[in-house]
Amino acid sequence: MKKKISFLMAFVLFFGMIIPTKTLGNQGVITDELLQKLDTEKVVDVLITFKDEKNTQTSVDLSGSKGSQINQRKQFIQELKENSNLSQKETLDILEKNAEKVEVVEPFYITNSIRIKGDSDLIKEILSQDNILEVVENGEVELQDIENNSSLSANDKDWDLKNTNVLDVRNKYKLFGTDIVIGFLDSGVDLEGADYKNSELYENWRGHVEGASTSWYDVFKESDKPTSGDNGHGTAVVSMAVGKNIGAAPKATWIAARAFKSKTTTNSNILKAAQWFLAPGGRADLAPNIINNSWGKNTLERWFDPMIEAWINAGIIPVFASGNLESNNRLGSIDYPASNLNVIAVGAVDRDNKLAYFSKLGPSPLDPTKSNIKPEIVAPGYNVYASDSKNSYSLWKGTSLAAPNVSGIIALILQGNRNLNNAQVKNILTMTAKPLTGPGFSASPNMGYGYGLVDAAKAVELGLNYDEYSSLKRIKGQNRSETSLEISNNFYKTSDYVYITNQSSFADGLSMGSLTQKENGPLLLVPNARLSQNAKSALKRLQPKKIIIIGGQSTIGKDLEQELKSYAQVERVYGKSRIETSLEIARRADLKNKKEVFLVNGFNEADSINIVSVSARDGIPVLFSTKDKINNSMINFLKAYKIEKVTIVGGDSTVSKSVENQLTAAGIDSISRISGKDRFLTGAKVNQKYYTNYSPMFFANGYNVADALSIGPVVGKLKAPLQIIPQDYLTVELEDFYKNKDISDFYVLGGSSSITARNMYNLYKLTN
Repeated sequence: MKKKISFLMAFVLFFGMIIPTKTLGNQGVITDELLQKLDTEKVVDVLITFKDEKNTQTSVDLSGSKGSQINQRKQFIQELKENSNLSQKETLDILEKNAEKVEVVEPFYITNSIRIKGDSDLIKEILSQDNILEVVENGEVELQDIENNSSLSANDKDWDLKNTNVLDVRNKYKLFGTDIVIGFLDSGVDLEGADYKNSELYENWRGHVEGASTSWYDVFKESDKPTSGDNGHGTAVVSMAVGKNIGAAPKATWIAARAFKSKTTTNSNILKAAQWFLAPGGRADLAPNIINNSWGKNTLERWFDPMIEAWINAGIIPVFASGNLESNNRLGSIDYPASNLNVIAVGAVDRDNKLAYFSKLGPSPLDPTKSNIKPEIVAPGYNVYASDSKNSYSLWKGTSLAAPNVSGIIALILQGNRNLNNAQVKNILTMTAKPLTGPGFSASPNMGYGYGLVDAAKAVELGLNYDEYSSLKRIKGQNRSETSLEISNNFYKTSDYVYITNQSSFADGLSMGSLTQKENGPLLLVPNARLSQNAKSALKRLQPKKIIIIGGQSTIGKDLEQELKSYAQVERVYGKSRIETSLEIARRADLKNKKEVFLVNGFNEADSINIVSVSARDGIPVLFSTKDKINNSMINFLKAYKIEKVTIVGGDSTVSKSVENQLTAAGIDSISRISGKDRFLTGAKVNQKYYTNYSPMFFANGYNVADALSIGPVVGKLKAPLQIIPQDYLTVELEDFYKNKDISDFYVLGGSSSITARNMYNLYKLTN
């Protein structure tokens, strides 16, 4: 039995996959299995990939005008063709001279490859060329298995549209997918018969307007108008997206390429269809906005990656079904190309929003981190009402039906905002999805339901406002040190003072807020080694007169201190412990007039951050204690500086009642406490007490507080509140607290590992 090998192996050199290979003629790399087949069989069917001679420089910018998009797509296609012409010329010349030895020759510019079915010795001769990247057998992919049951009654036939809030979109926004084109790479469509026209799909086939050649492509060259040969798969799939009565986008236009006559088809047939979509009938201006793909293969190979990249660069959004498995479903079972990290992969749920037993699971086996959520989204795909062959209806199940549901919803989003690209649409879908959990998936997002059930109403709303949302100010770097540098770039052109502390051991820095009231300047987090090139550039730009190190030599060593002296005078503020450092910093504050301090548990970073904005704004020192005790140094400090008022930040679980008693014994008359039920609400209580103006406002991760620490001098300078939040959600209490606040301007600190895109959207909703 011959083992089929997917063409994607051609691109393993780019993607770092390790596949057993053997060298042929010093250059062309093939699998051992295919090498043996070349030696033992007279005729083989292969796909050969060539090294690029010319890189593409163009991609379609969907934020531009329609005319510029078309011109860019034409230029992109031209670059692909020029590259393939240069790369493939020698091989095509050889094939032309040996035409009698070749049964099939099919060149593809979309992947810079040629399918050759012919004499093995001739293929080995071709592989001796030095520009061959890879050769693989012309393998197969298959339609996602689906089942239909015509005997089931169609009660509540639009339950899928209700569950995904498509009907709400129609009522509220009057969006139906008008002027959006969806392409379907599938088994064809039953458009009409001798005695019927498909009532769901006939009217919105683009061929009625633009002609059949730009709207239908049969790789088998058996029909010049849509047909499916009674397969039924493609008809059902298309009806779920654009059906006049049952589709998510009933006024969207559809085109289709038939690449399947049975359950399976070859990779080369997929390529023929895929390439046609770039310029249907030779017209780049008629490329679809979306391509729905309800097919795939369980493989680690990545043969279709260049095809997907070409679609995306051409301004097309690819949607793929995650695949079906009747039994023994397991993590990592998701099919390829749904496992490609750039596509939108769709799993299936039933009418109760429970994950369908057959819906294949992430993570993607192509993701070395196993952290990227796959599938991204789920949609109804179990007993959904879909068009059948011969203009009838059936109830179907399969991820094949879930994918076009999402494709239709994307058409609604694009009708509202035509300038959205693939990455933006994926963000919109995942951010607005309804989180779902179930057996084996106790938290959301997860590798079964992805980010949850697609929500058309919320997705359309965000799509309509995406320009405003995307203009939200996120300040981030590649790591916490780089984020601190970005903060300095945003808020300080130059500065007489610059503060430095260790990016990993920054406990001393948590009490430094009051230092920056009079001598304001940015805080840079750096490794205790050498300054990075970016840090050096920042110091040159800032031109400080004084650099103040926060912490002892275990925090910032002598060598780094010496390096800093080449930029400015250097001063170090520290004590023998974080508690003693907080006292040393407090001694530098204006305590003659204020007679007030804040007190926090010095080993609970969150409460130090919760009060940093007030400390930096008003110059009130932050002192550190343990949970149950203040040390003698602090007692002596309170007495020596005649402190009259102490405000404890945090609940009894962080600073106990015994500390209050010790403060009373030390002669403190005014003792108060600010606390909420958690660290996030404590921050809100601080802001409630000390701020009336909430613009601008800063949001940062409340567990990984490095970014919040870096913003301390800035919030003091701007007299702006800081709120710590969870990474991926807002608590109900925070939403209730801020929902009526006038927050017209805010910043989010750190990248998506600190505050996710979903939580950015939560903040956007909260502030709008």
